[in-house]
Amino acid sequence: MFGTGDRWHNAWIYGTRVYAYLTLGTAVTLTVSVKELLLSLSLHLKLSATFVYGLLASFNLLERIRLQFKRIQYSARMRGKNYYPWQPSLYLRVIIVALNWSGDLAEAMTSQGFSEGYPRSTTFTDRLPRWQWGLCFFLIISFFGAAFILRPW
Repeated sequence: MFGTGDRWHNAWIYGTRVYAYLTLGTAVTLTVSVKELLLSLSLHLKLSATFVYGLLASFNLLERIRLQFKRIQYSARMRGKNYYPWQPSLYLRVIIVALNWSGDLAEAMTSQGFSEGYPRSTTFTDRLPRWQWGLCFFLIISFFGAAFILRPW
């Protein structure tokens, strides 16, 4: 409708890209813990330490947020109100509580010696076994081979 050229072919290419990215993301996140994944990205892709530790803190707060969510619903029922998951007022209350926690989290990171912009010592090492390197190269070569044999363009 809005594209030029073969729209079905472009849709097929974009759809398979989305599927490939989702499959890759699933394979990575199901086999590695969040902490290992973030620390590895920090080491290899040079992500900011502030960004990585902020994400780690947010993942560690997920369970507390779930408990707070239930606590807010329970306290609302005690007052005769019902909050449903699609109501913004419920999320507003959770966000307000999380903002209170963020100040505590920043203070805790500072008290543990975390300073933004300064080099950090790392105790995390990330080594890939040879079979994983071999699997990676095999998959890349096989995908290139399949692309040239099938010629999707």
